Parts: sequence; C-alpha cells; structure tokens
Amino acid sequence: MANTTGARRHFTEESKERLREGARRGGRARREELGEEGYRELGRMGGRARREELGGEGYRDLGRAGGEARREKLGEEGYRELGRRGGEARRHR
Repeated sequence: MANTTGARRHFTEESKERLREGARRGGRARREELGEEGYRELGRMGGRARREELGGEGYRDLGRAGGEARREKLGEEGYRELGRRGGEARRHR
C-alpha cells in the first residue's frame, strides 16, 4: 500500500483510488443524512470559513487556480460549454 521513504509517504495509484472512492461514499452518506439543502449549507459554511482563512485576495486566487485547472482538464471547448450551461441554469432560477 504505502511505501515510506524517510518522513515522506508515497501511495500507489490503487491506494489513492480507494481513498477517493471512500471519500465519495462518505460524501454521499453525509448528503443523505443532511438532505440536499443541509448539504448545500454545509458547503456554504465551509466556503465562508475558507474565505476568512485566506482573505479576499487569497480566496480569489484559489478560485482562479481552480478555474484554470478545470479549463486544462476540459479543454477550451468543454470549458466554454460548461460556462454556457452554468449561465442557462442561473437564468432559470
């Protein structure tokens, strides 16, 4: 599972995937426990706490970095499509 070299731990891809799957299952269980609105509120509270921790500029930088990573993963056209869908969803609220 984990190979240790000094104080650093290196995990296999299989171990990382098991961890990700466990986190997904835990998130689903928590959402069921709290309900959709409670789960959304939990996320909002976490976002506010992170914004306070980083300050306004740090929080904007974090969002910018996340957007850039998403664009890289989806490619330009996929990223534009994501933006179009988000805009349409906001119009229908």
